[in-house]
Amino acid sequence: RKQAIMKRIFIISLLAAMILGMQAQKPFSFTLKGTLNTTGFNGYEFPIMRYDNQKHIGKIKLKGNQFEYHGTADSTMYCRIDAGTEFANFIIEEGTIWVDMKTHGYPSGTPLNEAYAELTHLNQQIGVALDSIRKSITQGDMDRETRIKRLNELEYNFSIRRELQKKLLMPFLQKHSNDEVGVAACQNLLSMGTPQLLDEIYPYLGEWILSRQHIKEMIAQIEQSKKMASGQPFIDFEGEDVNGNKVRLSDYVGKGKYVIVDYSASWCGPCKAEMPNLANIYNTYKGDRFDMVTVMVWDRLEASKKMLKEFDVQWKSIVNVGMKPMELYGFNGIPRIMLIDPNGIILHNDLRGPLIREQLEKAFSK
Repeated sequence: RKQAIMKRIFIISLLAAMILGMQAQKPFSFTLKGTLNTTGFNGYEFPIMRYDNQKHIGKIKLKGNQFEYHGTADSTMYCRIDAGTEFANFIIEEGTIWVDMKTHGYPSGTPLNEAYAELTHLNQQIGVALDSIRKSITQGDMDRETRIKRLNELEYNFSIRRELQKKLLMPFLQKHSNDEVGVAACQNLLSMGTPQLLDEIYPYLGEWILSRQHIKEMIAQIEQSKKMASGQPFIDFEGEDVNGNKVRLSDYVGKGKYVIVDYSASWCGPCKAEMPNLANIYNTYKGDRFDMVTVMVWDRLEASKKMLKEFDVQWKSIVNVGMKPMELYGFNGIPRIMLIDPNGIILHNDLRGPLIREQLEKAFSK
């Protein structure tokens, strides 16, 4: 199925290139207008970044806290502006586009931007729905143990969020299966995507969506993530210990113990938040049946070492691996915490918080 998907993407890319080539003969004009919440950037220039390829297609110059930019393009484009801590998403198309720097996702003035604002509203409804579920749990008639378990599932098991996202965004994607707003909706869905979700939404992805480079990359990454599914053998890679000695993941995994492998980084707030929990788990279970490894990914070597020292990590660690593990396993979000059995088989690939202890106890009881 992977080969069929990639073949279809290749063919569609060629067709899309022909379409874009025809569009290139009819360039259009557009105007971007907006206001920042601060005047501290008067005279500064900020790039317009295209999501598809991360390239800058122009620069906006601020006058006071306002801007007006006139440009031409030969294709609609999903773009973003960053000005200090403020940002906005929008679609470049013909006409005058009012960019919303305050709420980030409510551009207006043209059809596709009005549709993008609708997409933003749907994404916010996901948060509202999660809050409603959380409230029903905290106020529901159940014993304390059940309440804690359900709250943990809501906070740390992302399947609930995925189902809500699919329920709200799939109808929108079907309406915009072949335009740039559909690209944004597809990006939202695939950001927490699984192979199963990809299978479900793939029939609704038109030529335009599948021609976008970042969508192709997201699909390829999700396909790669099958290699970290439950039941798959772990994938080996090389790095260093904190003393600079060459080590491999296989030095610690598949050696007759259950192993928690924590993929982390010094710049990642949630990764740091997990460290006390991991330390507690290690101190509780370490011994003949259990071990733990933290792998510092997507990070600078000295920053990695500093974090490991800051949290007094007593268990194994691997540093200086770059993004290799992420490429091998097909994940982009961290922390990514896996549980691997004594024979090196992946049992779980996305554990967080109390779910780590829960799954360990289940594994030990078998």
